[in-house]
Amino acid sequence: MRRYRLKYSKQLRVCLYEQWLFLSNFDYHLSAKFLSNFQLAIKSLMYFPNRNQQLDSNKKYRRMFFNNHYVIIYSVNEIQRTVYIQYLFSTKQNYNQFVS
Repeated sequence: MRRYRLKYSKQLRVCLYEQWLFLSNFDYHLSAKFLSNFQLAIKSLMYFPNRNQQLDSNKKYRRMFFNNHYVIIYSVNEIQRTVYIQYLFSTKQNYNQFVS
């Protein structure tokens, strides 16, 4: 089985850093666990990127939930076998307005 390449957007890097910084203010172990769970979720996209649900507002993007509180928004290019990871949101946010 061929793997997909992963590419991260600048928005994702900023969101990830801000969330890590927020969590580290409360508990360093919690922030470390957050990053570890994020990495596990992302690595699974290398093999099965199309298993997650498409967004209702924009079929170009898919969403993947992790840690029960976060959603990762990404798109898949089958020709280049690349997963473009765009955003990280809290499930409490209305993320549809950002990707429509």
